[in-house]
Amino acid sequence: MSLIAGLHLGNFALIAADKREMSIYGDTLVPDHDEAAKIISAGLGYVTGSGIVELLHFVKEALANTEITETDQILAIVAREREHFRSAHSADPGWAGEQVKKTGWMFTYMTEDDGQAAVRVAIVHESWNDDGIRLLYKGAAKVLVPIDGIAEEAQRLSDILTQNLKTTDELSGLAESISYHVPLLQAVFKYASEICDSVSESFHVAVHTNDGQMLLSNEISTSTVNVQFER
Repeated sequence: MSLIAGLHLGNFALIAADKREMSIYGDTLVPDHDEAAKIISAGLGYVTGSGIVELLHFVKEALANTEITETDQILAIVAREREHFRSAHSADPGWAGEQVKKTGWMFTYMTEDDGQAAVRVAIVHESWNDDGIRLLYKGAAKVLVPIDGIAEEAQRLSDILTQNLKTTDELSGLAESISYHVPLLQAVFKYASEICDSVSESFHVAVHTNDGQMLLSNEISTSTVNVQFER
């Protein structure tokens, strides 16, 4: 179901996603395992999602089989797979519509700002009743909760991250910034795992920098001190 978080720090951005995978039996959510890798590289940046597993899987598979070079392709895939999901559950359109409204994606990509390369964090969510994206700007953070989460909690956690993050004006070094922000994320994911059965306290973090560098962490738990990244 996924708890995901995005932070725009200026010269680089972070996105994080927990590792729990769930199954739905009727109206019951059942944990499967805490080994999921929910952040994927989609060519132009990293992508992750939160919501109904089946729809997230549809989009993940489509992204993996498409050469993504622009953000419009991601939006088109999301729109197409939403309709695919609705069609697959046409016998219960009300339920399907509710699941789609609770499912969203977050992704990074590169653009230009005043002639300079710049990283962006974009979010797309059906509950906004439009097909566009919303951007996280420098100094802002956003948390999207799973379908068993509470919107007010998502906003509260987003506010906590935003109020406590430090941009690259304050912490310019990547290693220093990671060391500062990972404990904030550890606290958020631990808290969320205590109130949402579908969230694990362990998570991954992806980093996308203004110079195009992309790094994905190994698993981060509450006891992790030194975060290891793979390119």
